[in-house]
Amino acid sequence: MRAILILTSCLATAVLAAPTEVIDLTKPGTLEQVAKDNPQHYAQIVAIIRVAEQHSCEQALKLYRANFTAASNIDCLGLVILTSDPPKHRLGFTLDTTRYVTVVTIKTPLGKLIPIK
Repeated sequence: MRAILILTSCLATAVLAAPTEVIDLTKPGTLEQVAKDNPQHYAQIVAIIRVAEQHSCEQALKLYRANFTAASNIDCLGLVILTSDPPKHRLGFTLDTTRYVTVVTIKTPLGKLIPIK
């Protein structure tokens, strides 16, 4: 009986903590709409994306924890770099109860290409 109560409590907490809305920032015009609807979120989104563009995921996660306490559930898939030119990676985070997902262009070289001999 006790296990059932604990499980029910955990599930209720997970439901309450889950984001109520997911916004895909890669869609055209979405970021501009966020700027109009929620300027505070917009400012935080721009700052978070700037960090992700300039740092590896591992470094960025440390900076997020130190500087963006309002952001939670930050996932930066640093080992999954999209094969594009320039390279990109996926980024997701939650502000208040809104989950934001985007693709970030990596603006600093994280390594160098070596031609095959």
